[in-house]
Amino acid sequence: MIGIFSGVCALIVAWAVTRRVLRQKLLPHPCASLPVSAAMSRRFHAVRSDESLGEAARWLVETGQHSLPIVDGGTAVGVLTTRDVATGITHVGADAAIARVPHHTAVTVAPNDPVGRVVDRLAQHKSSIAVVVEGGVPVGVATSEQLSTFVALHGLRPAAR
Repeated sequence: MIGIFSGVCALIVAWAVTRRVLRQKLLPHPCASLPVSAAMSRRFHAVRSDESLGEAARWLVETGQHSLPIVDGGTAVGVLTTRDVATGITHVGADAAIARVPHHTAVTVAPNDPVGRVVDRLAQHKSSIAVVVEGGVPVGVATSEQLSTFVALHGLRPAAR
């Protein structure tokens, strides 16, 4: 019970920090210029557009990810969220290919792109994740919540009004 409560509290804090980062003008902070590679997840699973929605659902459950990058031929072509999978399974079935359902834009960034710039790009693309690509190969992912938490842990300061 305590573990569930702690998880819920962590989600609420991440949500509040995300809203604060995305809606408030912030003073430049040293961590905003750090490379996104310092905050990204290196452990992630990607899917291909020809895989089934059922397979995507299985990966979402197994990995605990809330969204999966869609990678075809080494190129990030989109992002599939849990909602996309649920809607797709309802409308076209679990055996249908991922390509048959709407998905979100993939925001691709380089490992050395600054965290602040990546947060700004993600703010423009709701329900998306940043796919970190190096040499044409996805090497990590970062969500706005993840980056906001990273910024908050490194001493976020609101701008003076």
